[in-house]
Amino acid sequence: MKHRASARIAPTRLIATTAILLVLSGGAYALPASSDIAASTTGTALPADGDTVQQGVTIDNSGATGDPTITTQDDTTLTNNGTITSVAGSSKDALTDDGSDDGDGVTVTNNATGIIQALGTGDAIKLDDDVTIVNAGTISTVGGESAIELDKDGDVTNSGTISGATTPAAGDNSYVLRVDRGTILNQSTGVIEATGSATTLDGSGDNGSNIYAIRAGKDDPTTVTNHGIVRATGDAVSVEQGNKEGEVGGIRLQSGSSLDNYGTVETTGSIVIGADTNSDPTDDGYEIGDMYGVRIDDDGGSVHNYGTGVIRGGKHGITIDKDATGASVINEEGGVITGLNGSGVGSDAKNATTTVTNYGTITGTYNDAYAFGDGDGVDIDYEAVIYNYGTIRASGSKGTKPGEPNPSTSEGIAAGGGTIVNGDATHTDALISGADNGILIDDSNAGDAFYATQVTNYGAIRGLDGYAIKLVGSQDDTVTNYGTISGTADTSVLLGGGNDTFNMYSGSVTGTVDAGAGGADTLNIDIQNSTLSPFLLGNSHYANFEVTTITNGVVTLTDDYSSATSFTNAGALSGTGTVTTANFINNGELFAGGIASSGSALSLGTLAVTGNFTQGAGGSLNVGVSGSTSSEVSVGGTATLDGDLVVGDLESGFRADLTYTILSATGGVSGSFSNVDNELTSKLLDPVVTYNANDVTLAFDRTSTTYSSLAGSPESAALAGVIDAIEASSPTDPDIQAVLGQLASYGSGNISAALDQLAPDLSDASGITMQQLTGLFQGNVFGHLGGVRAAWSGNDGATRLASAGTDGDLTASLMGAPSYRAGTSNGLWGRGFGTFGDVASDSGAANGFSYRGGGLQGGYDIALGETSAAGVSFGYARTDFSPDRAGSDGSVDSVLVGLYGTTLAGPVDLSGQISLSFNSFKSDRLVSLGAVSAHSDYDGLAVSGSVEAGYAMTMGKAVIRPVAGLDATHLHTDSYTETGAGGYNLAIGANNDYQLRSTLGVQATGTLEPGFLGKVQPTADIRWGYDIRQADKGVTAAFAGAPGSSFTLETNSQARNALLASFGAEAFVGEPLRVGIQASGDFRSGSKAFGLGLYLRYDW
Repeated sequence: MKHRASARIAPTRLIATTAILLVLSGGAYALPASSDIAASTTGTALPADGDTVQQGVTIDNSGATGDPTITTQDDTTLTNNGTITSVAGSSKDALTDDGSDDGDGVTVTNNATGIIQALGTGDAIKLDDDVTIVNAGTISTVGGESAIELDKDGDVTNSGTISGATTPAAGDNSYVLRVDRGTILNQSTGVIEATGSATTLDGSGDNGSNIYAIRAGKDDPTTVTNHGIVRATGDAVSVEQGNKEGEVGGIRLQSGSSLDNYGTVETTGSIVIGADTNSDPTDDGYEIGDMYGVRIDDDGGSVHNYGTGVIRGGKHGITIDKDATGASVINEEGGVITGLNGSGVGSDAKNATTTVTNYGTITGTYNDAYAFGDGDGVDIDYEAVIYNYGTIRASGSKGTKPGEPNPSTSEGIAAGGGTIVNGDATHTDALISGADNGILIDDSNAGDAFYATQVTNYGAIRGLDGYAIKLVGSQDDTVTNYGTISGTADTSVLLGGGNDTFNMYSGSVTGTVDAGAGGADTLNIDIQNSTLSPFLLGNSHYANFEVTTITNGVVTLTDDYSSATSFTNAGALSGTGTVTTANFINNGELFAGGIASSGSALSLGTLAVTGNFTQGAGGSLNVGVSGSTSSEVSVGGTATLDGDLVVGDLESGFRADLTYTILSATGGVSGSFSNVDNELTSKLLDPVVTYNANDVTLAFDRTSTTYSSLAGSPESAALAGVIDAIEASSPTDPDIQAVLGQLASYGSGNISAALDQLAPDLSDASGITMQQLTGLFQGNVFGHLGGVRAAWSGNDGATRLASAGTDGDLTASLMGAPSYRAGTSNGLWGRGFGTFGDVASDSGAANGFSYRGGGLQGGYDIALGETSAAGVSFGYARTDFSPDRAGSDGSVDSVLVGLYGTTLAGPVDLSGQISLSFNSFKSDRLVSLGAVSAHSDYDGLAVSGSVEAGYAMTMGKAVIRPVAGLDATHLHTDSYTETGAGGYNLAIGANNDYQLRSTLGVQATGTLEPGFLGKVQPTADIRWGYDIRQADKGVTAAFAGAPGSSFTLETNSQARNALLASFGAEAFVGEPLRVGIQASGDFRSGSKAFGLGLYLRYDW
């Protein structure tokens, strides 16, 4: 609709001409909904201060050319609730100014319903004046360089959407929001977004175009505060020549501008491969286009990413230009900065320090969809100052960058030098981790770093597939560790070629710290630890240091160690091996050998020093003795002595009769220890130190304390008196002297145990096994005779004497009304048996034992008339016994012979036997005191006689038989002398013991006829046994090398009362053959014995 001049539409005043639409006065003016500038005309709207474009009103240029839709003047406020449009095909800006600069500027408020848009190639807003823009609606361009471009002072507050979709031509740029000087506030609902791509190539295949959602501070510093979303979604092209690849980013900071980010800044597009424009195949197919969350240019700038902030770039999260000065990044706890195919933070700044302070998470990784990606957590090519209290992580890399010889590696931090602090005393969970190396300091291409480096670690530094820390170059670098450093290479920390220092104050290092070749390198150890977690020192842990100083801590030398110039110890050093150094200075505790885990005992060994050894007045040398050896310091140069000598021992004892060398020096010994501390466990000895020209020796003087005053048990007391007497006699036998020297080394706390080691075996295993074996032999005979009597019994319970070849039945009955065969019967029988048992130790003594064995026993008996039989028995058994005394064991081989007989007189039976047992004993007695075993080989004899009587009572097919018996045994063992244990060998006297035992009980025998076995007769026998007389329990012994040292000790004794039980069954397999099985037991308080036998008898 065309408006004529001076036309009035209440309540507004509107003057229109063909060429100009003027709003002449202030106030709220409502323009008609179709108030358009005619097509093909030049239209300009000049709003007065306070003008408003009402909701539903559209102002557009309808394709007009020339001037923009609305041109503002100074001192103007415009509020838009409607739509201001530069239409498609137009190069006009939707809103601009008249170019004058003589007022207070322009204020534009675009409310939630407002739209300011350029649908052509112009900008939505382009103002060259002091401008304030408050946007809650939509400001956009589809083809212009910017949605908002403010060339001078400008303040933009956005809670709506500001967007641009331009894909610029090669060499051109697009910034959706450009403020050259001023402030930008993107509120939590605000979105500032660039959706165009930097992919257009010119004829040569180059592309230098940049696309950013925000460009801040072209002329002067600009402050950007983001609570919402700043995003670039387009793609960036990769160009083979490099340096002109496409660049897409979220925010570009120039002229020292700053970003405070509480929201999200990100790129979401892809890096695409441009055309192949050269003949070099090595750079084909590599995506090296640039996509940054934030870029810092020229005069530097700063980024402060708060706890809710996320900065994410398709290549780097934040990149800092090579010409930038004074750039800094702060990432608060909870904040996230990520480079999706590069570094979390990357800096090429050459002439200034880049500072990164991190409490949150900074990550660099790679995109597996691309052929190349160099993922570093923080990558600063030149000087870096990095304070990390959170996590800096590199997740991996891929491929080789064109123009570089080696594949890229992934570092938590890569830098050209500077200062790196990882954590502090309150941030011990700080982490720097690299998929390859934790920290790499070089020139970005494996060359020398540009600056010296100081690394301080309280947290963890990890190289997951390489070094934890690698420093390249001849700078004087320092690494100080309070935390954990770990790499996967053999060398975890590799220092450079300068005068480097590694300070180990606490924590740990996994792998070797290598100071490298060149320079005078220093290792300082100042730790607070315990012997439970010692600091490990050796060439396999720390290598190529020229100066080593231990100020505090417990340090263990695990292998040879080189510290060419000097080695100073003011802590606690232990271990063996060789220290290669010109000067070894000990002002602390030196343990020649080692410290046991308890911290109270030594392990022995030799510590060698190639140069000179000096112990100051504040130092102490701790030496130990054990057996016939001692710990020693072996010096290749001179030894100068002062301070303390501490003498200790191992719990295993030593030889007090020997002299030990505790220090030797090829160049001579001067000075002496100012004090000798006696820390021996023995109260029987005092150390004596002798200084010679080239060595220092240690011997021992006997104190006045007697063994008898230290003994505990009765056994040890008896031996203590003997030892006191032997010692008083000044023996000359060297073996006895060795025993006395060994024994004297034991302290009052374990002297009783040591004396017990001198005693013979007190288990009486030989006597008790002879007794048990004799009883088993007799039991087998009486069991056999019971079977004989059972064979005489018929089905009616009568007694029958079977006689081969006799068919008639005898009419005389010895039990009831029996019928039995007349004539005689001879029989051959055999038993195989096994036995096992144990005897408990007496209270407070280790004199118990266990045993197991087995054997064969047989016999032949003949009939003596119709109701009597007699026979002969023979057998062999092998029994092994194991005393409770550790390391002792023995065996006995026994041959047994005997005569036996039985007779019946009505229901009464009477049986008796006599036997001989010839025994050969072998045993070994461990003497752990001397780590030797005493062997013995001797014989013994057992003579036994027994008688028992029974009364058979028939009850159907069962016979109940009360029984009583009496056993008498004489046990004899020969005297013998042990061998193989030197002075610990004992001469044991012969022994004769007598035993008398009564038994009383009942036996029950039944008859079963299952058919398939003929007749089966099960038997049960339960008795009470009582030892009327027991063997005298004692052993008399003497030390073989000390005649007249006889002593007697009490051996193990068994309880007098016993429960004797046996259960068995016999089957008649055909007329002449019988088989049976029997199990027996002897149960006493503190002991038990078991026997199991298989029985076979053949009659003819």
